[in-house]
Amino acid sequence: MRPRALDHPPTINPGDFAVETHLWGDEFACYLVRYDGQCFAWIVRPGGEGDEIYQMPSAEEARTFLASERARLLLATSWGARVVAVDTGDDASGQVLYSAGVFDGAEDGIWLAVLEAEGPEDVYTLTGFGALGEAVEAFAVQADHMAGKIEQMDIGWPKIAAGRLRYLASFARAGAARAELGDLVRASRGRIRAERAVSRVASTAGVSREFLYHILAGDDWTWKGLMPVRKDVLPPRPRAPRLQPEDRTATWTVQVRLAIEAASESEAQAIAQAALAEIGATAEETPIAIPASPGLWSVTARLDLSGLGTIEPDNAQTRLSYVSGLIPDNVTWISHVNEHQGTYEWPPQIWDRRPSADDRLLHPAIRAALIQVTDRQ
Repeated sequence: MRPRALDHPPTINPGDFAVETHLWGDEFACYLVRYDGQCFAWIVRPGGEGDEIYQMPSAEEARTFLASERARLLLATSWGARVVAVDTGDDASGQVLYSAGVFDGAEDGIWLAVLEAEGPEDVYTLTGFGALGEAVEAFAVQADHMAGKIEQMDIGWPKIAAGRLRYLASFARAGAARAELGDLVRASRGRIRAERAVSRVASTAGVSREFLYHILAGDDWTWKGLMPVRKDVLPPRPRAPRLQPEDRTATWTVQVRLAIEAASESEAQAIAQAALAEIGATAEETPIAIPASPGLWSVTARLDLSGLGTIEPDNAQTRLSYVSGLIPDNVTWISHVNEHQGTYEWPPQIWDRRPSADDRLLHPAIRAALIQVTDRQ
């Protein structure tokens, strides 16, 4: 059972009496404190939520409790890079049965945080690693183990939940192997340049010469985002059309506008077309590029959604959700929507921005994006 925080803790600076200190960016700090012959587990949240102080029977129990609390905080934090993560729950009761994530906090360490429901209690564990590959493998092993346990539970769809965990474990292993290969290529950057060996290394790695440049630049085959992308998720299929699909879709205009940093109009158009191809979108005609400022181009593409089928609800929000759902990057969209028209904009303003998650969309040269839908009727 989780202990109760002290109502009247010692009035001290925990850092001055800390035996052990664990920081996580600006999100939180955990201290094992010895003061006046007693042990305290001390949690500081700089965001203004107030400190939490717990008196503990021993240093070892304080250490165990703080590890559990750090895992709890990590699973809820936005600091650092979340390399892989998974959540599994009971659809019927809404209870979270399992949650796990590998977090790369740079100087704050690499950690695997796990939540496992055991009866009425949630058990949190935390394990540190020296390398991301080791942490991801441990994540996959735990996911496989949990799949076996969930498969035997009396919940809705246990075999599907277990199968998803096994799938994500395999996906994480494959992503880690790809990222490690990317690290090997990037570590050889100097030799590749000195020997002018781009074509030979690309052939050895099994990629095109052009794609190898993306690997060398750190745009692909990295540890960022090893999990499946959101393009697996589509809006619900319609149940009752108001008009024939081709007739109704024809009354809507759907445009994507990208602000692209490029040296020329042709380069900006090429980047825009590559971005559209990545999300599987088809433009009705060649995207139009106009200069916005020195080195920056505004490229607008009108999308062809004639193959989308019937839509319900037949409104702007559904079409915006569909197009944004094609984009693999889980960025924050700022929306302005009513029944007949709307826009999604990225990047968000500074107070809505999530570190790392909102750093990039589709291509490093894309500085902003706008999805716009309009019902011409």
